Amino acid sequence: MLKERTLVITPDALDSMITDYHWIVNAIKEMRAEMVVGEITA
Repeated sequence: MLKERTLVITPDALDSMITDYHWIVNAIKEMRAEMVVGEITA
């Protein structure tokens, strides 16, 4: 049988994830916008 695993996140790691979330979302939006512009000009 499969064993269940528990993900342990330290408070520092959680704080980093929360802090970086908006930066990562904005980076993804910029990459998607560049891809759309690239498709239009290609």
